[in-house]
Amino acid sequence: MYFSTQRLFLLGIFIFLSALVNTASHISLGNVPWLYTLPVIPAAFIGAKIGATLNQRIKSETLVVVLRIILLLLGVRSIVSGLTG
Repeated sequence: MYFSTQRLFLLGIFIFLSALVNTASHISLGNVPWLYTLPVIPAAFIGAKIGATLNQRIKSETLVVVLRIILLLLGVRSIVSGLTG
């Protein structure tokens, strides 16, 4: 199913505004553990920069295979961790 560029843009705006409102409400309710949140912000920025650079240098198909393998390994690790307790 394909969407027009205008629909995708509007969907992106909707998701952004929804995330912004939800973020503000969680902050105002005191649900944000700042001790854990603050280190994630620069790590996410650095990870996004590295990901964008890799996406430009590596073929899309190769990147998809690598991400699938990583997700598979994380899933197996999660299952093993859940079973062994």
